[in-house]
Amino acid sequence: MTLILKFILKKQVFTQTPVMQNLTIKHQSIMRVLTVCLLFLIGFNSIAQQVPDLNYDPSIENSAYQTGKGPVIFIDEGHNNFHTKDGRYLPFAKVLEKDGYIVNAYKGTFNEKSLKEGKILVIANALNKINTNNWSLPTPSAFTTEEIESIRMWVLNGGLLFLIADHMPWPGAAEDLASVFGFTFFNGFNIDVVNPAYFWKSNGTIAENIITQGRDSTETIYQIPRTEGQAFKIPDDATPIFSI
Repeated sequence: MTLILKFILKKQVFTQTPVMQNLTIKHQSIMRVLTVCLLFLIGFNSIAQQVPDLNYDPSIENSAYQTGKGPVIFIDEGHNNFHTKDGRYLPFAKVLEKDGYIVNAYKGTFNEKSLKEGKILVIANALNKINTNNWSLPTPSAFTTEEIESIRMWVLNGGLLFLIADHMPWPGAAEDLASVFGFTFFNGFNIDVVNPAYFWKSNGTIAENIITQGRDSTETIYQIPRTEGQAFKIPDDATPIFSI
């Protein structure tokens, strides 16, 4: 995750949106977009097992920035998110902070004025309030039309969006946002029964690109654990980082 953020900011690799078992990068000359759906950098075996390690203390030998000198990263906490900065994404936030980024929780609705304060926005498993305790259909959008337009304009002006949507009901809550960047979410479940545990560089499920190769061999990604998630369709000009 840190590696991806690092190369996006240092190498100006701009991507388009999100979703499950297909991390994607979309290069655009006009729209500097980075919207990636990181489904399973961490496995999702069951809700009960997803407990953050509050004592996690990562070590970054070659950080992207000096402490507190990097870009501001917002982690959304205003849309009934399953993952939040001080909750299940606490270890993630700690890694980013050790890498020099400034990590803040984003509370409330999205608007262009507030979004301008950050460079990267992480939205992880947002839900409409009607689905917080009921994961059955319907699963309406977690975001208003105005919020989606604010995010779209912020991305067009250089903002970088990480949109994360696990299996149903999360794809349903995020599909309207994903669609404005050309991605189609499928609000269900998807699992690879042939290679269910990992994406592998050796079998081609992890693609060769600037993100997976890293700056040098110490940052090369050879495998990524995963389980079930959602399936999604990427635009014609998008390139998968990994796929099943």
